[in-house]
Amino acid sequence: MSSIEVEKRFQITVDIIKNEIPHKDFIEIGGTDASFKNFIPHNSWQILDKYGEPDIRTDLDGRNVKLPFRDNSISCFLLTEVLEHLRMGAPLIQEIHRCLKKDGILLVSVPNMVSLANRILWVLGKVPPMAASADYGKENGKGTGILIDGYWEGAHVVDFDKKRLQKYVERTGLKLVKFHRNIAEIKKITVFPKNITPISLGDFLIATFKKR
Repeated sequence: MSSIEVEKRFQITVDIIKNEIPHKDFIEIGGTDASFKNFIPHNSWQILDKYGEPDIRTDLDGRNVKLPFRDNSISCFLLTEVLEHLRMGAPLIQEIHRCLKKDGILLVSVPNMVSLANRILWVLGKVPPMAASADYGKENGKGTGILIDGYWEGAHVVDFDKKRLQKYVERTGLKLVKFHRNIAEIKKITVFPKNITPISLGDFLIATFKKR
């Protein structure tokens, strides 16, 4: 089990997929570092990613993204903690829209850069460790990116809040179903439990979308 799979945000996402998504056939995008596959009952499951050992290797960033699926053929896409890594993510969302069935679901999650903990850091004049950093790399073990041949790749390049995430996804023709509640933590201590945390203050944003 990876370190990500034991985090509360991972477990919360597992619960949402189990309890609120009726489909059993999944395409998980960007799941090679920590997949939900072993935690969710399913009929079929494929992982797409640029890194690691996915079922299908493909680049997810840029205007030439093309998913290897027919139009209107996919029941559910899981796109967790991916969009913040993409310099140009709209083509990927457009491809997801093309491939989704009429009743299909896209589940998206991203770090919330205006969470309770991050707001405190901004006020104190500090940049949150999960904020966009391009090829800056990690500092004191905190930050984002993968060190490959001496260069930092795959780091966060876009910061999201609730309003920006909704607009980012809906501009491609999808429609928000709902934002899902999660926790607000400060230094791993839960300040607000999931059932009372305002969505705008949660540690991450998780939402489901469907075709209009």
